[in-house]
Amino acid sequence: MRRHSDRLESSQDYSIPSSVLDAMDKDLGEGITAFLCAVQLDGFSVNGIIFGDRTGRFRDGATVRTSTVIGAEMVSGYVVLETLNSRYVICDFSPVSELLRPRQPLH
Repeated sequence: MRRHSDRLESSQDYSIPSSVLDAMDKDLGEGITAFLCAVQLDGFSVNGIIFGDRTGRFRDGATVRTSTVIGAEMVSGYVVLETLNSRYVICDFSPVSELLRPRQPLH
C-alpha cells in the first residue's frame, strides 16, 4: 500500500512536523483525506494545521477548520475524525487546547 509520505517531494520549502511524518508512515486504511496537527476543539469541529491533503484544496501548513465532526475512531493509536466528506488523522493537539478547556461547566 502506498503511504502518504511517498507522495512528498524532496524540494518542499517547509518542514513537516515529526508527528505528521510518523502518522503518514502508518497504514491507517483507505480514505484518509489529510493529517492535522496543533488541533484545537471548536464546538463540533476542530481547527488545526493541515498536511497531505489528497483533495488538493489546502496547501501543506495551512490553518483549517473542519466541517461538523460526525464520527471518531482510534486507528493504530491515532484518532481519525470523520466529517460528511472527509477523514482526518489527528497527529497532535495544541497545548492551548488543554489550557482553554473549562474544568467545570460554564453557566
